[in-house]
Amino acid sequence: MEQLPREIALLTHLRLLDLSGSSKLKVIPSDVISSLSQLENLCMANSFTQWEGEGKSNACLAELKDLSHLTSLDIQIRDAKLLPKDIVFDNLVRYRIFVGDVWSWGGIFETNKTLKLNKFDTSLHPVDGIIKLLKRTEDLHLCELCSGTNVLSKLDGEGFLKLKHLNVESSPEIQYIVNSMDLPPSHGAFPVMETLSLNQLINLQEVCRGQFQAGSFGCLRKVEVKDCDGLKFLFSLSVARCLSRLEEIKVTRCESMVEMVSQERKEIREDAVNVPLFPELRHLTLEDLPKLSNFCFEENPVLPKPASTIVGPSTPPLNQPEIRDGQLLLSLGGNLRSLKLKNCMSLLKLFPPSLLQNLEELRVENCGQMEHVFDLEELNVDDGYVERLPKLKELTLIGLPKLRHICNCGSSRNHFPSSMASAPVGNIIFPKLSDIILVSLPNLTSFVSPGYHSLQRLHHADLDTPFSVLFDERV
Repeated sequence: MEQLPREIALLTHLRLLDLSGSSKLKVIPSDVISSLSQLENLCMANSFTQWEGEGKSNACLAELKDLSHLTSLDIQIRDAKLLPKDIVFDNLVRYRIFVGDVWSWGGIFETNKTLKLNKFDTSLHPVDGIIKLLKRTEDLHLCELCSGTNVLSKLDGEGFLKLKHLNVESSPEIQYIVNSMDLPPSHGAFPVMETLSLNQLINLQEVCRGQFQAGSFGCLRKVEVKDCDGLKFLFSLSVARCLSRLEEIKVTRCESMVEMVSQERKEIREDAVNVPLFPELRHLTLEDLPKLSNFCFEENPVLPKPASTIVGPSTPPLNQPEIRDGQLLLSLGGNLRSLKLKNCMSLLKLFPPSLLQNLEELRVENCGQMEHVFDLEELNVDDGYVERLPKLKELTLIGLPKLRHICNCGSSRNHFPSSMASAPVGNIIFPKLSDIILVSLPNLTSFVSPGYHSLQRLHHADLDTPFSVLFDERV
């Protein structure tokens, strides 16, 4: 159907008009929509987009103002300039409103209130209805934003109190997503937001700038950042401490990224220093981050930084910080299930095994500086605690030219108490490991240092080094 019959206007008691999927529809005669005064539900997903100005032969958006009973609306508008400044959507309880021609109707809509804006400028498009919708929107997508470095604060100066999902992409002017200085003193930011996706923000310097009220970002579960080349760190320490429910982090192709969490000495002195970061983190994927060397580090103006490590401590309990030579390494929650690293050329080694108690899958690919995957040299088990990887099932290592041992035990045997000195230490390193892929590891000489049993349930191995070279006869 290319044209809606004018006779539709005679259905003055019509409550539902569903034109979804009518992608060939090009003409809706003017005044037809406004005649449907009892209409409650207007569905135009993947349908008519040829809205015109008032006085033209085709339908105009001003006709929506006559639908006082409208509570549900699916609509796409090619250009924000077509929106009347005085249009309001106060009665809408469900909506999917797309502004711009870059959006697709495919995918799953997770909420009842979705708003997608392309090239939307509040200074050029002061549309009261859209500004009010922003305060109620639960799923917000923004593309090619203009007018300043911190557009989000202009869109909703109250901190997006209802927003659950935020996607921002292809907006080179943005330097940070939200600035605490632009919020009222008593307001937090994104208190119910669950997912955050940032893509192609080439000048983004900080995701969240400043100090935020308690409760900010408290519901955030998933963060995905891609192609943000100006970003040197993902979160400040103060913001990271708010993310108690964060379950998944994925960062890819951020050329300037040095660390995931940036710490300052003044933050270290706060009372909350013993709270582990990201206690619910399940999945961590870091790809194409050539400068990444640490997960988080204290900036120490006196003592040099120790050899690169992602995070500490290496000894339990997990909720206590470790002081070493005047430096403090923050702890990380130990619920990580999946860890994937690719093309992180400055990374030397991973988390200590004490933070990988629940890890089930590990994949490391093309990390040219990595010398060993697990470092057990600094084991300290005076209290009877033993480092272990009890749940690791899948291990994939590809393209690590400097790797010599998977597990660098070194002299750690000397750190075991006398009651454990003769125990079969190897049986507790990888008790459930079943699948191994070891490819392009030219300097790998052994799976673990000599004297350690390591595998019990291996049933698949893809190796380019002979099995007998990597594993002794006791494995």
